[in-house]
Amino acid sequence: MSIAYDTSSASAYSPSEATWSHTCTGSNRLLVAGIYATNDTLTGVTYAGVSMTFINKVNATGTQFIYLYYLLNPTSGANNLVTSSGGTLLGYGQASSYTGAKQSAQPDASNTAVSASTTSLTCSVTTVADNCWLIGYNYSNLPVAGGGTTFRSPGIGAVLFMMDSNAPKTPAGSSSLEVTQVSANFSATCLASFSPVGASFTPSPDNRMYFM
Repeated sequence: MSIAYDTSSASAYSPSEATWSHTCTGSNRLLVAGIYATNDTLTGVTYAGVSMTFINKVNATGTQFIYLYYLLNPTSGANNLVTSSGGTLLGYGQASSYTGAKQSAQPDASNTAVSASTTSLTCSVTTVADNCWLIGYNYSNLPVAGGGTTFRSPGIGAVLFMMDSNAPKTPAGSSSLEVTQVSANFSATCLASFSPVGASFTPSPDNRMYFM
C-alpha cells in the first residue's frame, strides 16, 4: 500500500493558542502539523484531544520559529488541532493528513535546514524504508516549490506552507525537498520521512546478512 495525500488546513492568526479544524479520512491515517511562532514557547499540539508527537524545530529568523509534529491514526472526521504554549505564542498552525502510512516506528527519518539569505533551500533526509513520503513545513519569503516538491493549500500569507514529495521515494536513500525564491532571503524547513504500510527495512551493503 502507498501513502496518499488526504487534505490540508490552516488556522487564523493567534495571539495565544491557535485552534483550527481539520478533517481526516481514509485508513492507516497520518496527520502532520507545522506551527509558526514568534517565540520559542510552544509546548505541544493536540488533535481531538490527543497529543501529537514532536519531530523537530528550527529558528527560522530572528525570534521566529517553526515546528513539526505528527500523529498516527488520528480520529477520523472533523476535529480541532490546538496548540499550547508557556507564554504568548503569536503564530499560525497548518496541517496535512495522509492515508496508507505505517502505524508504528515513525517517522522514518527527519532533518531541518535554515539559511539567513538564499535563493534556494534544500532539506535532505536519508530514508530507511522504501517508498517513503517526505513531508515538511517551510517558512520563506514568497517561496516557490522546487523540484520534486509540492506545496499544499491553504498556504498562509505566501510565506508558510506545508509541503511533501507527492510521491514515494524509491529506492531508500538520500532524498530532499527544495524551496526557491526570486531573490535571496531567509528560508527554513522542518522535514520528516514517513514509511507506508507494509514497508520493510532496506539493507545497505554494510548491513546485509550473508548465508553460506
